[in-house]
Amino acid sequence: MHEGDETPGHAPPNTLFLSGLALLLLVLTFVLARPFLGAIVLALLFSFLLHRPFESLVRLVRLRSLAAGIMLILFAAAVFGPVAFIVTHLAQDAGIVVELARDPQRVEAALARALAPFGIERSQVADLVAQAVERVAGLLQGALLGLLASAVHLLTALLVFFFLLFFGLRDGGRAYRALRRLIPLRKPAKDHLLALVGQRTRAIALGAFLVGLVQGVAGGLGWWFFGFPAPVFWGFVITVFAVLPFGPPFFIMAPAGIIALLNGDWFAGIGMLVWAGVIVGVVDDLLRPYLIGKRSGVHPAVILVGTLGGLFVFGVAGFLIGPLLLSMVGPVLQVWAQERRAEEEEDAAGEEPDAAPAA
Repeated sequence: MHEGDETPGHAPPNTLFLSGLALLLLVLTFVLARPFLGAIVLALLFSFLLHRPFESLVRLVRLRSLAAGIMLILFAAAVFGPVAFIVTHLAQDAGIVVELARDPQRVEAALARALAPFGIERSQVADLVAQAVERVAGLLQGALLGLLASAVHLLTALLVFFFLLFFGLRDGGRAYRALRRLIPLRKPAKDHLLALVGQRTRAIALGAFLVGLVQGVAGGLGWWFFGFPAPVFWGFVITVFAVLPFGPPFFIMAPAGIIALLNGDWFAGIGMLVWAGVIVGVVDDLLRPYLIGKRSGVHPAVILVGTLGGLFVFGVAGFLIGPLLLSMVGPVLQVWAQERRAEEEEDAAGEEPDAAPAA
């Protein structure tokens, strides 16, 4: 056998080398992109979600670069107005929350009245509340200082986001076709997987965003209507936690209602509990399964584990990457099994002995 001949049953050396090189480059690319992973994922996501209106705009203006620029301006205008309003009021409300946390007398008095039948003295309640308040206030202040300290990184990530969004809109179709050619699968399996990724990405992203937005707005309105302080701040908190299934907004709003009841404010207490259970709960029970479960075919447990794991591993981008990766395990294994069966059938057909010649 000459040097360089391929050994039967083994990949040729050049294929192994290129596979190792490709894997190394992918790992290095991930390391380089990791600081801006959230901006990159969001840019790709919005490029995908805005693809259809962008193509309609291209047919109108005839130039893809001009259409991408117009879409970028419209997107920025649609986002920055509400974001500026939220950030302004969020800073004010966060200050109110910190001040309230520093003055816990109402909470302390309410807890003391509630725990008095159990023989717990007011001084013990005061110590417990003081310790809890110090920790909560410290967490809030640390979070605000962390946001200020990371302002430069946020601005850089914003620049990366808009840069990639522009080119994702303009060149997204070309990149998709190139990626499709690189996938080493048969056409039916390739079409099935890519269609499933697109369907589940749209369902998970729109579902998480819309559910969180609706629950955050509903929760903030309830917070304001029943007279609780800092409604914008707590509406923002509810929006963030609403990306998780199984009702986290209720567990944020219910303690506020219970504290109001302990303070003797029956209207605010009962109203907040009813609002949390009926309004916000109905949104979670009806809207989330329609947008995520039915349209994507993904079980809520997969969404929960994928979202939590994704946030821990990938940061902000994990709210999409985590559930999408976890939801694709089953389909990928099914396609793998189908491809193996097809290859085995082809191999078996190729190994069948030729029919014996007629006598």
